[in-house]
Amino acid sequence: MKKAVGVYVNKNILHFVVLGRGMGRARLLAAESIKIPPDVTIGSVASSVKPIDTTVKQANAKPGHQKTLTAFEFAVKNLFNQHNVKDGQIIAAALPPEFIVIRYFQMARLSVTEQKAAVPFEARKYLPYKLEDVVYAYTISYDKVASNKMAVIFVAAEKAPAANYIRFFENIGFKIGYLEAIPYSLKRFFYYIKSVELAQTTALMHVCQDSANINLVRNKVLYLTRNVSFSTKADDKFDSLLSEARLSFDYFHRQFPEEKIEKMIIWSDDKDIQVRAENVGKDLNVQTKTANPFDGIEGASGYSVEYAVSTGLALRSIYEPNHDINLSPGFRLIEVEKLIKLFIVELCIAV
Repeated sequence: MKKAVGVYVNKNILHFVVLGRGMGRARLLAAESIKIPPDVTIGSVASSVKPIDTTVKQANAKPGHQKTLTAFEFAVKNLFNQHNVKDGQIIAAALPPEFIVIRYFQMARLSVTEQKAAVPFEARKYLPYKLEDVVYAYTISYDKVASNKMAVIFVAAEKAPAANYIRFFENIGFKIGYLEAIPYSLKRFFYYIKSVELAQTTALMHVCQDSANINLVRNKVLYLTRNVSFSTKADDKFDSLLSEARLSFDYFHRQFPEEKIEKMIIWSDDKDIQVRAENVGKDLNVQTKTANPFDGIEGASGYSVEYAVSTGLALRSIYEPNHDINLSPGFRLIEVEKLIKLFIVELCIAV
């Protein structure tokens, strides 16, 4: 059975999902979380992991090559190992929204060769950072544009946080094969479970305790993404959510006045949001659905929707390894290693 690992780390919690795929659809093999201590930071500009007093030796390191791990690093490594995720496993990870910039813009249609130089040059107008200070990737779409235009979805992350995330997992023995932004993980998840039809313009709204992620997608193209924070009080939270959704819808309609948002999917562990979600749909005049997305994954019924991002990441390793945005600079090296191993196997067979 092919095994895929998805990991999402926010400010407080590391979410970990393992999916397996045999002859049929993906099956959830494990889903766990581990709290991040207050004195530990992953992805900070200053340091990938702040040291803490307790240290341990990496158990399976070669003699003379042992690494000293912090207690938190060891706890994460132990969590992976408990679920038979061995050292060297290629995993998929997502950067938190505060480290990511996603921009949608249109430009004159160009050949693939011309795009490589022209797209980053054009993207500089829309970035709050210098191009040399970020890692970036982009996709091209011809949906909803004039025949002489192309749409660009440009994703950039500051180099230091991205490097620190990769370094953290490499330090405990794993490889970041795929590094992307949360909206892509969620988009992939909902297309996989068939909650979203390709031709529909759909709003995906993931509501957490004190924040929400709002995305507008069609034909697997991400047209808008926003991450918003709000009060944890029930009434204030609901009002803020409605207000932010309305702002997102209004912005989309200004950009694409001829288009209509046909469906909205809201998912949350907050029961009050689930109950009141229908009112959001009525206010915005859009069909609204509330459901636990894990009902569409074998073996995942009843799990917290907080694992949605990690599940979307794991799905990439199984179904879309070479598609979509990837901010991992080590991806090409991993692909080369795979080709070398394949060459060696074929050579041995030939001999």
